[in-house]
Amino acid sequence: MRVSLLATILAMGVLGMLLALEAGRIYREHAVAQQREATAEQLRLIVHDLRRELETRAREFSASLYRDPAFLAAVQARQAAGVTRFLDRQFRQPALAPSEIRLEKIYVYDAQHQLIASAAGAAHPAAPPPCQSLQALAARRKPVDRLKPLSGICVADRQPYYAVVLPLGEEARAGFLHLVMELTPSLAAAENALGMPIRLAFGDGSVIYRSPGWPEGHDPQTRAVVDYSLYAHADTKAYMNLSVSRDMRAFYAELAETQRLLLLIAAIALLFTILVVFMVLQKTTLNPLRAITDQLRKLRQDKRHLGEQVRIGGNAEMVELGEGFNEMSTRLHGLYQNMEALAFTDPLTQLSNRAFFQEQLAHAIATARRDRQPFALFIMDLDHFKEINDTLGHHIGDLLLAQVASRLHSRLRETDLIARMGGDEFALLLPAIDSRQAATAAKLLLQALHDPFMVEEQ
Repeated sequence: MRVSLLATILAMGVLGMLLALEAGRIYREHAVAQQREATAEQLRLIVHDLRRELETRAREFSASLYRDPAFLAAVQARQAAGVTRFLDRQFRQPALAPSEIRLEKIYVYDAQHQLIASAAGAAHPAAPPPCQSLQALAARRKPVDRLKPLSGICVADRQPYYAVVLPLGEEARAGFLHLVMELTPSLAAAENALGMPIRLAFGDGSVIYRSPGWPEGHDPQTRAVVDYSLYAHADTKAYMNLSVSRDMRAFYAELAETQRLLLLIAAIALLFTILVVFMVLQKTTLNPLRAITDQLRKLRQDKRHLGEQVRIGGNAEMVELGEGFNEMSTRLHGLYQNMEALAFTDPLTQLSNRAFFQEQLAHAIATARRDRQPFALFIMDLDHFKEINDTLGHHIGDLLLAQVASRLHSRLRETDLIARMGGDEFALLLPAIDSRQAATAAKLLLQALHDPFMVEEQ
């Protein structure tokens, strides 16, 4: 018995150690996931703030143009040369700030979204006109929506930009202004706010921008790369990923230290438990306990041994223990039979209950995954059943539930399972049928409930 108890304690200790290891692994995964979510949220806020800043600067630029009578006169007269000269002066003396916000292209359209003039910066003079797709989207909007600014990321010649289309004035009488700003310098400036190296790449993996501090190789044991997707307007759908590389070595080291501390505490608790158990064993009589242990082993193997009497000798305490054990075994025998029925049977309808149904459903799912055998699951309840309880009483409602259960059960196969899940809710599990057969079965079940119910002359 000493060996048996020692082995049991050691097994429990090993299990406890394994649980501690598993708990540490789960905690590590959860903590890493939280770190990644927090980093992703930082990226989302950075992008949100950047968009707001770019839109604010674009509105300020538009307001400065709208306040210039000479510019408005040139636009209203559709003097393309004059408007272009005015826009070129804006590139030489940019009105946008701060320095990381750079204008790439300015378009001026009339009230019908017809191009009047445009001007480009000196950074990419030979590049194709960027962000035309955003302008086309703005022109297709309803008249009431055209007075609202339209902005977004766009891609041209594998370069990302941020464009804003907004009216010149409140009613857009003079026309519309389309500003295109370089996005890469603004995103690069976000590296200082994050305190982590960043990378901007297209969905195919081609890199647009990468911080000087971006690691050459990615080791998941030391660093975590978090991506934030950006949609860009283009002739076809384009997606970009804004990524940050976070150094996780200090974080992982702290997690490892915590896990080692937990394992040490578990080992000390295990050794202490073994010593206490051996001290108790020295003060007990092992033979009567061995007889009870043998009987318990038999009960673990087969519950039919419940109620069998065990003869216990030894001192008065052991005899009293044996008598109590026999009495407990007899009572458990009766309770087990009752509880087995109560555990899996609904007392009102005599159908299977929720617990048994969930157990069978889990088994059906495992079988379906293993053998690719489909099955059907029906969930139903009775409409307006509460009104029956409220008007005729719960007694009538209970009798009605019993009749419903009987009708449903009569339409099922021997292999089908029906259960009352609680209240007026029923569930049915039909194995080995396809979707067409399931639809037919559903119609038959509804037909079974079509005829009126007679419950105590109601």
